[in-house]
Amino acid sequence: MSPELPAVSARLESPDLPALQHPEVAQWRPAGPEDVDAVFAAQQAMDAVDHPEWVTARGDIEGALSGATVAADTMLALDAHGAVLAWGSATLYPGIDTRLQALLDGGVVPSARRRGIGAALLAWQVARAEQHLAARDEPLPAWIRTNHDLRNPGAIALLQAHGFTVARTMRVLERDLAEPIDEVASPEGITIRAFEPGDAEATRHARNDSFRDHWGSEPVPPAKWHAFVTGETFREDVSVVAVDDESGEVLAFAVSTANPRSWDLSGYRYSYLELLGVVRAGRGRGISPALLAAALRAAKDAGMERVGLDVDADNPTGAVALYERSGFEPIASNAEIVREV
Repeated sequence: MSPELPAVSARLESPDLPALQHPEVAQWRPAGPEDVDAVFAAQQAMDAVDHPEWVTARGDIEGALSGATVAADTMLALDAHGAVLAWGSATLYPGIDTRLQALLDGGVVPSARRRGIGAALLAWQVARAEQHLAARDEPLPAWIRTNHDLRNPGAIALLQAHGFTVARTMRVLERDLAEPIDEVASPEGITIRAFEPGDAEATRHARNDSFRDHWGSEPVPPAKWHAFVTGETFREDVSVVAVDDESGEVLAFAVSTANPRSWDLSGYRYSYLELLGVVRAGRGRGISPALLAAALRAAKDAGMERVGLDVDADNPTGAVALYERSGFEPIASNAEIVREV
């Protein structure tokens, strides 16, 4: 058994935040709810270049620019006209079990890239992330984490120059619903049905159990899960659960979102299978193929033309093979990027 780590606060000294300066930035300041429109517009400009088939949901920006600590955890770079050149955040992930995670988000609009603005912003984000981690007394591993589409090599190279490494590759897969969907019977004693609002908490527990052995996964707290299942893009009509007939326990789930703003870019209607999992006690019973088939049929019945998802290329549960057998094909890849502290 390896010796216990000292507390993060004993391993990491809390840094001062850097003084931000750049000749093309007229003002650096924290963001707030009043900046949602401007930041959302800037994010859409980034999305159009970095992953042109989908856009960030407005609700995600609203969530990032709200909360009691938003002024301490966000930074905007504005030009002389007040337009957003870049935005960034550094937050502590609230679910903690085996690891502490400080998460970075944001970016630089394409017209202002490769001028040093991103490097200045990243230095601030890393310092703020280290402040979060240095305040924790848990004797756990800790890292600063972010992710980028592989079609944005500049951002990945910048992170690598600041001590980050690509720790994992996530494959983005897509399935054309015009192709036949296999009829897969539910295992005996299991009912697969549409997700209902009353399933939310049981599904959260199932998610936390089923993802416990997945890379980088930590528990989803109740407030974060509630925000997800009540968010603007969550779709109950294309989400399904597998329930034990005897106990009523949610043994598996396939929950999806859909963002109509992305359909104009992609040229087709699609939903995104955000999470599919089976609790560890329910594995080996053939639930996953039946659950996935039910999710695909639900998406087709809701008028979707395709279903997308992302999956760890080294997923330990055989998910990649399951999706490939079900007709999914790769369309892109994302890098999970970390810096251990």
